[in-house]
Amino acid sequence: MPLTKDSKVFESLFAAIDPKLMPREGKFAQYALPLVDKLTTNDSRATTVLFVTDGLSQQAKQQVEHYFRERAHQLIIWG
Repeated sequence: MPLTKDSKVFESLFAAIDPKLMPREGKFAQYALPLVDKLTTNDSRATTVLFVTDGLSQQAKQQVEHYFRERAHQLIIWG
């Protein structure tokens, strides 16, 4: 998808996101990392991971940085 400032483009995508997908309520992005592993285990291609968040704790930031430093995946944080 090309870059755009038209936020309506994302409405259908965000409508499909269910917060229950996250393993824990709150600002614990690092708990989603095992889900990334699970979803990408059988795929050798690099993956782009999008975190939609209103903030990361310092602990989450450190764990997420370490995780993506060790893998070929691309991380995009939007929020």
